[in-house]
Amino acid sequence: MTSEQTTVREELREIAEPLRARLQRVDRELVELQTRERTLRQDRRDIVRVLSLLDNSPTNRKSVKVTNGKLIRDEEKRNAVRDFLDANRSTYADGFIAAEINRAMKEDNFGPAMSPGKTLEIVREMHANGILRADHKVKGGAMLYVFVGGGNGDPS
Repeated sequence: MTSEQTTVREELREIAEPLRARLQRVDRELVELQTRERTLRQDRRDIVRVLSLLDNSPTNRKSVKVTNGKLIRDEEKRNAVRDFLDANRSTYADGFIAAEINRAMKEDNFGPAMSPGKTLEIVREMHANGILRADHKVKGGAMLYVFVGGGNGDPS
C-alpha cells in the first residue's frame, strides 16, 4: 500500500467515526422509546380497566360489559401480539405467518387466548399501520410478513 492509500483510508475512517457514534445514539434512543411505549401501553390498559369499573353504573352496566369489555380485550390482544413480536424479533427476522405466531403464543402461554383468525386480523392491522410488510405468499397460500425498518412504522 502506498502512503496515499493509507491517507485516504484514514480520512474515510475519520469521516465514518461521527456517523458511527450518531448511529449508536439513535439505537439507544430507539430502545428507550420502545421501553417508554410499553410502559405507556400498560398504563393505558390499567387506566381503561379502572375507568370501566368506575363507569359500571346500573344504567350503563350492559354497554360497559359488552362494548368496553370487548374493546379492552381486543386492545390486550393487540398489545400481546406486538409485545410477543418485539420480544422474539430475532426469531422472526426472516419473516413469519400469522398462524405461526398464534401457535407460538399458545405454546408460551403469552398473552390472552385468541383464535388464529384474531391473530391474523391483528397482524394485518400491523401491516396496514406500516409496522410489518407483506413479503410474499408461502406454500398453502398464507402471507409471509416481515418487520419494516425499526418495526415501529418508521421505514428507516
